[in-house]
Parts: sequence; C-alpha cells; structure tokens
Amino acid sequence: MSAIPAVLPARVRRPGLASIGLLATLGVLALAAFGISQLFHSGPQPLSVPVYTAPGKAFRIAMPHGWHPLSGARLRGATAALTRGDGLATIAVRPAPALRGTTAEISRALAARLKQRFPGFKPLNARVARLRGGKAMVYTFLRNPAGTVQTVVIAPAAGRVWEVDAILSGAAPQVARQTGAMLATFGS
Repeated sequence: MSAIPAVLPARVRRPGLASIGLLATLGVLALAAFGISQLFHSGPQPLSVPVYTAPGKAFRIAMPHGWHPLSGARLRGATAALTRGDGLATIAVRPAPALRGTTAEISRALAARLKQRFPGFKPLNARVARLRGGKAMVYTFLRNPAGTVQTVVIAPAAGRVWEVDAILSGAAPQVARQTGAMLATFGS
C-alpha cells in the first residue's frame, strides 16, 4: 500500500488577550506622545483659561478647570506643582541649570540619566519647541511598562531656566492633549 501525502493545515495561532492588551496600551501611549508633540508645533496661543502664577511671578502656566495646585510636603522639592482632580496627570516645576550642547547631545545625556532612574525607560520623542516663554527642549519617554508617560521640558521664564515635568498615568489621549496645551503656555 502506498502512502498518500496529505497537506495538513498550518497551526493557526490566535493572539492572546495579553498580546492584544499590550498592543492597545502601546497604541494609547503613542497617541499620547503624538498629542503632546503636536501641541508644541503650533507655538504660543492666547490664553483663554485660568492661569497659575508662581510665587514672585517666576512663571505662569495655564490651569484648566479640574486642575489644582499642590502645596507643602506634596510639592516634593518642586517650586510649584499642579495636578488633575482625577489623578491622571501632574505637572511639577523646579529650577534647572542652563543647557549646554546640541539637541542630540542633550538628548543623549538626558536619556542616560533617565535610564538609570527608570528601569522601564523607553524614549518616545525629543525636540526643540517654542513655548510662550521661548525655545524649550522637550523630551517625552515611557517610564515603565505600566503605561506612565513623562515629558521633561527645559524652558526659560523670567530670566531663569526651569525643568517642567509632566507625568501622565494611563496616558489617555485627551489628558495628553490637555497637558501638552498647558505646557505650551509655560513662560513669564
């Protein structure tokens, strides 16, 4: 008796729920990074929302409805901090040294520093943007696999240089857009 070759169907592998969840999370993170970067493209716009003014008029930043300033020990060394009422985003501002070097050199140095601080560090975007207060270095990265996105902005205001950190938990696109719009208003 001779054997008849049979073509067996290839094993069909269906993506598991974990894979789909990971892809969805990465998609939201990409949208969040894109939302923040797109808002910096347009440059300063007239402010039509309430504005937070730092002590001594050191800087100003838009503070839309639903955001509030933190005070006392909750500042954790920052000059000022704002948070959304739902806890999905926080912006902290502290003095920073002036930047030296090209955008690429500054990005590499910042990436090296952040890799040491955040084990899940993954860069998303680095560029120079024009904010209300002038040109700024903007660096956005994924802090951890849980989906925390952070943008570090080094920007001038009132004759000083400031580091503005925007931290987004869960990175919902609308929260990223709102936070990006706030960062674009930073200045004197």
